[in-house]
Amino acid sequence: MFTLEEMLTIEHIAVENLSPNRVLRIRRITTDSRNVKPGDAFVAIRGERFDGNRFVDAAVERGAVCAIVNEGLKHTKLRVPLIRVKDTTRALGELARLHRRKFDIPVIAITGSSGKTTTKEMVHSVLKTKYNVLSTKGNLNNHIGVPQTLFRLKKNHEVAVIEMGMNHVGEIHYLCEMAEPTHGVVTNIGKAHLGYFKSIEQVAEAKGELFDWIAERGERVGFINMDDSLVVRQSKKVRNKITYSCSRSRAAMQSRLERVDAKGQPVIELTSKGWKKPVTISMRIAGIHNISNVTAAAAIGKEFGISPGEIQSALQNFKPVSGRLEVSRISGVTIVNDAYNANPESVMSALETIASMDCRGRRIVVLGDMLELGTSSRSEHKHIGAALLKFQCDMLLTVGTYTKHLNNAAKIKEKIHYDDKRQLIQQLSGSVQKGDVVLIKGSHGMRMDEVVNELVKYLKPKT
Repeated sequence: MFTLEEMLTIEHIAVENLSPNRVLRIRRITTDSRNVKPGDAFVAIRGERFDGNRFVDAAVERGAVCAIVNEGLKHTKLRVPLIRVKDTTRALGELARLHRRKFDIPVIAITGSSGKTTTKEMVHSVLKTKYNVLSTKGNLNNHIGVPQTLFRLKKNHEVAVIEMGMNHVGEIHYLCEMAEPTHGVVTNIGKAHLGYFKSIEQVAEAKGELFDWIAERGERVGFINMDDSLVVRQSKKVRNKITYSCSRSRAAMQSRLERVDAKGQPVIELTSKGWKKPVTISMRIAGIHNISNVTAAAAIGKEFGISPGEIQSALQNFKPVSGRLEVSRISGVTIVNDAYNANPESVMSALETIASMDCRGRRIVVLGDMLELGTSSRSEHKHIGAALLKFQCDMLLTVGTYTKHLNNAAKIKEKIHYDDKRQLIQQLSGSVQKGDVVLIKGSHGMRMDEVVNELVKYLKPKT
């Protein structure tokens, strides 16, 4: 991956224990001392609750041949090269950029308030029909996760798909400096992470840093969601635009909803200039909002030379990512597991989805707090509560701090709020019946996946 000499090109303060062997080969870069293997370099990252500098000795014991540490690290008993830097996180990013520059391949960056991971997985599914694709694992999309993805680049990779997340101004720009994308897409702009910003317009500017980066670098390409006015506004400077839309006939890639089946899965028609005829896709993922993600993936696929038939096959066989509108049926109960994360837009989309599903029993909605909404937290939860009635919700169970306001605003007869998740699980398990459709959703920090797991355990036939 690196030689020691290459690693010394990053900005550093001092180097200790430098041997004459500057061509010492570094097999891998890692930030977790528990995962170090012989030949690795260990980067001692500092976080709010941990300090990797405390584990340098352990990393060396496990076989690390080099370590990047903060300038203030005291002990000097180690005999491997120590590269002292002001900021080990920045050093990690520099190394990631250094490694990325070894590969002359397209890099597609994907950001947005929601749908990033699903779109990334869809794009991967489409592109792998023709290319050897590297993509972000899970949602490792921050200043630590993006380097980890870039370090996985190898000579046989032909294209990379990098998911980028953010919760403050400048973060997307920093990730772009690292990954140097040739193509970029902003899926949408909504209220996720609003607590870190003064307004949704400021959120848009922060997400738009991807388009700014692309616009400043000539021939790079932006994929523009024409159905989101904030995305369109942020893309104005992009010279090479490929548009997509679920409603506008002039977009380069267009989709049209034909119908929604009993499982809440859309059937759509895709059309694009240069295609001889439209392509029909029977989606295997629920939710009308996912049509936009499919359309984006199709637009990217076409730009990369994937045939209409291959795009159709890849997207028609695409299954949802775990915890994102993942539908399962156990003992006659339909569980809609959307527990991975939540923001106002994604909650409304999930409610719209279960309203479109065939239900012979009750529609039960189980919600945890939507976090990181700042001063808008109370009002956004109230807004969701007031909207529940139109989504044919029969029963509402909530847990958390802000969902109390949601529960109070809901005009539903059967509703209960809990401060304790265990009590909610007991109530849900005791009341669920055959034919019910149960939606479970909340921000990642609420760990609503625990509710899903306990409900599944309760419903599974006992052997």
